[in-house]
Amino acid sequence: MRALLAPLYRIGAPGEEIISTLSYWDAQGILAEDENDQFTHERSRYAFKSIPAEGSRTVLDFLRKWPGTHDSAVWKMFLAGGAVASVAPAATAFVHRKALMLTAVDLDWTAEDDEATVARNEAWLGEFHVAMQPFTSDQSYQNFIDGAETNYLRAYYGTNLERLVEIKRKYDPNNLFRFPQSIPPSL
Repeated sequence: MRALLAPLYRIGAPGEEIISTLSYWDAQGILAEDENDQFTHERSRYAFKSIPAEGSRTVLDFLRKWPGTHDSAVWKMFLAGGAVASVAPAATAFVHRKALMLTAVDLDWTAEDDEATVARNEAWLGEFHVAMQPFTSDQSYQNFIDGAETNYLRAYYGTNLERLVEIKRKYDPNNLFRFPQSIPPSL
């Protein structure tokens, strides 16, 4: 992992490095959010090729420009591919099977942060998300629901959307199971 991160580390050293091999459930424990009074907005994009040096510089530049809250902001990369990529994207609801990685910016704040601070950070998050577009795709992870995602149905479900709408119409025609960015019974 350090060899893979070496080009990024040449641009800027991380404040903290945690690299470990864990079981699935142990890794989930690390990723789980604590019970503190915390607010979060996570924006994601899939990458279908390696992030080039310019993309790494963009990540570091934005992290350096983070306006700050009483909590944190992090850029994360989740590796994808492997056995997941051996299944056809249309075989299940999960269309992003051919992606190399999922990238995400996670912005957290607390009740101590005033509206102006949150607004500055939300603006920064939006700019960061747009700045990463040249290095990623317009596809996003459907389990990181993002109220700011403008074309969320295509971002989350891609070419599987029409089929998923048909399934929704068949099994939940009255749209009982819904949330603001759920699959609708019709397009």
